[in-house]
Amino acid sequence: MARLGIDLGTWSVATLLMDAAGRRLVPDPVSGQFWSRAAVALAPAGDGGWLVGRSAEELRATHPDRYRDNLKQLLDSDRPVYVGGAPYAPSRLLALLVERALREARSLTSEPIDELAIGIPVVFEAGRQQAVRDAVREAGFDGVVELVAEPVAAARSALGADAGPGVWLVFDLGGGTLDLALVRIGPDGGQVVLDTAGDLSLGGFAIDDAVVEHLCRAYGLPEADEADPQDLSDLVTAARSLKHQLSDAATAYARNPFGGQPRQLTLTLEELRRLVAPVVDAACGRAEELLAANGLGWHELAGIVPTGGASRSPAVVDRLKARGLVAVSGHPPELVTAYGLLTMEPEPEPEPASGPGTAAAPGSPLSLWREDCDEPISASRAKWLSCVATLEDHTRKVTGVAFSPDGRLIATTSIDRTAKIWHGHTGALLHTLHGHDDWVNAVAFSPDGRTLATVSDEDRVRLWDAAEGNRLMALSGHDDQVNTVAFSAFGMLATGGDDERVILWDGRGGRRLRLLDDMEHAVASVAFSPDGRLLVVGAGSSLFVYDVADGGLLFESDSRHVDTLAVAFAPDGRTYATADEDGEVRIWDVHDHRELHCFDHKKPIDSLAYHPSGDLLATGSSDGTKVRLWHTSGAGLAAKLNLGGDQVKALAFSPDATMLTVGTNDHTVEIWGVDDL
Repeated sequence: MARLGIDLGTWSVATLLMDAAGRRLVPDPVSGQFWSRAAVALAPAGDGGWLVGRSAEELRATHPDRYRDNLKQLLDSDRPVYVGGAPYAPSRLLALLVERALREARSLTSEPIDELAIGIPVVFEAGRQQAVRDAVREAGFDGVVELVAEPVAAARSALGADAGPGVWLVFDLGGGTLDLALVRIGPDGGQVVLDTAGDLSLGGFAIDDAVVEHLCRAYGLPEADEADPQDLSDLVTAARSLKHQLSDAATAYARNPFGGQPRQLTLTLEELRRLVAPVVDAACGRAEELLAANGLGWHELAGIVPTGGASRSPAVVDRLKARGLVAVSGHPPELVTAYGLLTMEPEPEPEPASGPGTAAAPGSPLSLWREDCDEPISASRAKWLSCVATLEDHTRKVTGVAFSPDGRLIATTSIDRTAKIWHGHTGALLHTLHGHDDWVNAVAFSPDGRTLATVSDEDRVRLWDAAEGNRLMALSGHDDQVNTVAFSAFGMLATGGDDERVILWDGRGGRRLRLLDDMEHAVASVAFSPDGRLLVVGAGSSLFVYDVADGGLLFESDSRHVDTLAVAFAPDGRTYATADEDGEVRIWDVHDHRELHCFDHKKPIDSLAYHPSGDLLATGSSDGTKVRLWHTSGAGLAAKLNLGGDQVKALAFSPDATMLTVGTNDHTVEIWGVDDL
């Protein structure tokens, strides 16, 4: 089976194919380049249908009303886009780009393409994400679709073996958007994305507008709102030509599209630097906000890697050089994100050389102190499935555990009516969160790690600042105790409780988005698919699978007369697991909901956690061997953990796959080393 990565940029589209023959770029059939213009045009009546890429650019010169580019920016509303006087859904226009990429890729491989990774701006919210998915379906693709944040893909591609240890800033200034990623590189070259940010209004098109305005002022040309559409289209083309020429020249020249005098327009590199400055400075302002949010300054960066088509300009690079060391990626800027789409799995980081009194390096694998030991106990030193540390501060049964996405924090909840935040590398207790008036049942981190959500036997959902431990807000909407909580990859929050319903919230602003009330029993557990598209719900003896975009019920299981206590999605999104009151755990196919495998404990299974590789599934129960690890392939039992407590209510693997945290009814959280898996 082949996989395809498509970087749907604002300016260009780049496609990467991976099959048995290896990984290779898909060339544009017209230009032969490894990227195509992200533009479409509707051919005049009688001349055919849609034109894509360079062919569309050629039609723009004579029929600007039939041409559209900057397509991703059109996804911000449901309003139709008019092309040639006819209305079209924005997703339909984007589908033309996907359709062409698929067609050209299929011509290069004999293998069916069953997986597709699409690069999208990091700030795309659920509505725009769904529009991208709609475009993929309209293009005729019905396989697995993964949406990947562009700066994350760019980071994986741009930071190669030559990038030394430290924190790097990937500065992706594309045609229409700015995408940023802070990436920490460990001593062995392993990468961890610390944080991301973006802006949909900053990019090469903003620079184009500045150049057009400059030319109109300098040469007395008609302003944009006064010019003939065809002449304006030609002026934009001239402005882009001038900008591109200045990538390796001091002065650029273009024909005056309005005719008359002067017949030739010029632009110097110094003039372009002046025009670029407001755009790049605004982008740097966004980067400074990102750095500040992570306690960093420009001087603390190991380097800045500019990517994206707009970064070709020396005028852009010079502004960045004033702020830090600039390292150029080994790939052409238009191709950096595409190369990263199919190489998204980071390597685990090494254990730092820590000794007594030495703090673990930021982002290193968990390193915890035991009271009876004079040196840190770390996962890389521990034998597989040995308990390396215990977190002790709760006074009653632990009900929930969660790692922050970067592994720097651990959150726990308990029926002692508190939640606690621990240092992920030292095990130190950082904050105890008070505010719930009843048992606290579950906890989840937002995808950026900044927000913590907790739910309890009272009918409130509480959001907290994960770094400071401050209460942000309480969300009202449930009518009874709330049992479960989960964040999607893009920040949507799902909660479910004894009121027999699930509420979907805006995880950042707390606004209620949708109510799911098909259940007839208390909701025990919810889980989002890794791409945020699906939500699986366990309620009573039934399972429900929802389309998150519209709240549509895609699947409801027949009643099995056994209550479901926990659900979890596999990291690849192809399967999900359920745990039952009868002590059985089942793995299901996400497409047709067939039962693939079944394993069993002797007593009810209260908790599930997939290993980050997806090859193992941890289950927690109250039988003699409280935690078991199963091969998800169906090969059976991989290992057993015998714990101090009588019942396991919560499980979570660390993001780097070196640790398994286990919450028990003896008020402790045990940390087990699993790095040799």
